[in-house]
Amino acid sequence: MKWKVYISCFFGITSIHVFLNYFLESESVSLNETLIMDFFLAFITAVFIFFSEYFSAKKNTSPFIFLSFIFLKMFTCLLFLIPVIKNYNSQKMGYILQFFIIYFSYLFIEILFLHRSSN
Repeated sequence: MKWKVYISCFFGITSIHVFLNYFLESESVSLNETLIMDFFLAFITAVFIFFSEYFSAKKNTSPFIFLSFIFLKMFTCLLFLIPVIKNYNSQKMGYILQFFIIYFSYLFIEILFLHRSSN
């Protein structure tokens, strides 16, 4: 059930992202870049949720494991953005801003899932 909700959230975020890019006529991010960005963030969020649930099922889990997952996720996002940052121009600022808006959207969903699973 949880993964069905996550998949529907993914399709909701992706469709809103594509619609806003089309509606606002954003030239900084193409449809292909939008979909790659959304699939990347959805994938690493799903992996984080899976590993968090796996390790929270164990009784002797340190909070530092979850913190290390968060740092690993942040580092992976920075690696994903390195090509954009290296070839930076004024048009790429829209790409970076959209990336972090979507990143924080998935972070919010992640917090909701983890909070529900802890209760």
